[in-house]
Amino acid sequence: MKTSENIEKIAAALALFQKTVESPKKSSDNPAFKREGKTLKYADLDAIIKVITPALSANGLSQMQFTSSDIETKTVKVNTMILHSSGQYMMSDDLILPAENFNKFNAQTIGSSITYGRRYSLSAMLGIASEDDDDANTQSLPDKNKPNSNKQQDKPTQERSNYEIRNAQLIAELEEKVQSVANKLGMDVPKLKDYVMKSVNKTKNATHTKFEQVDKSMAIGTLKTLEMKYDQKQAQREQVEQGSILESHTTNPAAQIFGGN
Repeated sequence: MKTSENIEKIAAALALFQKTVESPKKSSDNPAFKREGKTLKYADLDAIIKVITPALSANGLSQMQFTSSDIETKTVKVNTMILHSSGQYMMSDDLILPAENFNKFNAQTIGSSITYGRRYSLSAMLGIASEDDDDANTQSLPDKNKPNSNKQQDKPTQERSNYEIRNAQLIAELEEKVQSVANKLGMDVPKLKDYVMKSVNKTKNATHTKFEQVDKSMAIGTLKTLEMKYDQKQAQREQVEQGSILESHTTNPAAQIFGGN
């Protein structure tokens, strides 16, 4: 996946998008696949675009897709780009699909593969479910091994895209948590980020020099621990001030945590 140099704004917007977007209706039948005697269904490209467009726009997002075909390999290529109003973007890796159907390679088979590829890539990039099962049967060749081979190629692409979207969500969650804890502790954000990065590096025996490189889940956990310690110190301080417990000092809770008091 390719991204702009910074992705914190588009990551936050995608997180909000996924909270509000509705799942597209799976109203198209896939007669080649059945489960318990029932034909499986999927949401076609038009249904997906109708559902995602309002939610994307509401969060300053838009989507673009690029396609091409290769006569020699009889395949099509699809790329999906998600853009944010800030100029930040995320672009998928190439999704390459066969475009030959029972020894036919023409405008119809190319168009069918492109439509499937666009739907599949867009769903993966946005983390939405659009199908009950693989409906690429219209592009399956007579060779029984080829459909399975296609699935083996497509699955890593989807898993990689889902991982990258989840990572973007963690980045957004981390940025939000940093700001929240910094406000609570009365600290500068850069100072807090530096503290968290050093703490995570020490735990992971790492040498990251940029906050964006640290383990996101561990960084969020570190911030939550700091917040918990602060709340405990604050409660203790309030008890001291109320005279309910004896204490030799009433140092600011944040100073106690970071100053070792």
